[in-house]
Amino acid sequence: MAAPPPRLERLVLALIPPLAREVVAGDLCETFENPRQYAAEALRTVPFVIASQMRRHLNMPALLLKLSLWWLFLGWAALWLLPVLMLADAYQPAARPDAHRAIRQTVALGVMAMIAVVNLSMNIGFMLQTGLRRPEWLALSLFGLVVPALLCGVRTVLILQNDRHLPLPDTVSGAELMDAYRRFAWRARLHNIAEGAALVAAAVLALLWLGRSGAAVLTGLYLMTAVYLLARGAPRPLPTAGDFRFLQTRYARALARQHRLRHFLWWLWCAPAMMAAAARMHEKPLVAAASAAALALVCFVLAAINREDGGRVQEDIGALERLTG
Repeated sequence: MAAPPPRLERLVLALIPPLAREVVAGDLCETFENPRQYAAEALRTVPFVIASQMRRHLNMPALLLKLSLWWLFLGWAALWLLPVLMLADAYQPAARPDAHRAIRQTVALGVMAMIAVVNLSMNIGFMLQTGLRRPEWLALSLFGLVVPALLCGVRTVLILQNDRHLPLPDTVSGAELMDAYRRFAWRARLHNIAEGAALVAAAVLALLWLGRSGAAVLTGLYLMTAVYLLARGAPRPLPTAGDFRFLQTRYARALARQHRLRHFLWWLWCAPAMMAAAARMHEKPLVAAASAAALALVCFVLAAINREDGGRVQEDIGALERLTG
């Protein structure tokens, strides 16, 4: 059977979102006649696949929260990030990243950050602007040297934490699948209760200690999220009757729902730190630089968490779909 040219096929595969890549690429290969027809078919198909994945994985609460936080830094220009954020959701990975590759990427990012901080610490004009003394300036230089180790440590902790997760076996009975779902729902319910209580406590503390309008908005959001977690955040119980395929589908949907909820909560917990960084971006040069560094670190941690946990959830969903009873 004729196959598309390798370079053209690699290009088309790169354009297809990972979660739909296998199915769509297989359909395109089955209808292959010649490179021109293959490219034209891909141009007609891939945009609809991307739009479908954007709609399927749209996380509206997290999207609005991220846009609101970026608006603090970029103003109305943050709206240009809307298609980027939606495409990022559409192109979420189908599995966890390779650990060695993830560490290599983190090392490269840490080295670039280290070079930037060290170059900044060697800028005498910047030092005079900030009014820092020599010991403080030396501390800034030393901090730049530990940035790669700090980022690698964060990424390693996330990798090891997800390595402890036990996947489902290849073959389970309907009763075993229901037991696995009940354990998953019980853990999610306990987690939601603990996090809902923490959100209420954080909202009360914000009301007592913070008087700005932004703090009031954040407090209201914390309280509404806590109410949702306690009232409707837990996975729904399975019905007493249902075939094996129905149990698989319900379990997979519950996993995806919990991941979307966790994704929103990660950004919500980091929102105060990002708001504090935004408030200090126009102060002294060193304070602004430290705020930008804190913002970059928070974004790195959130991206790493979403990459690791999102990949693990997709692996679990894929394992569920392959299960045989």
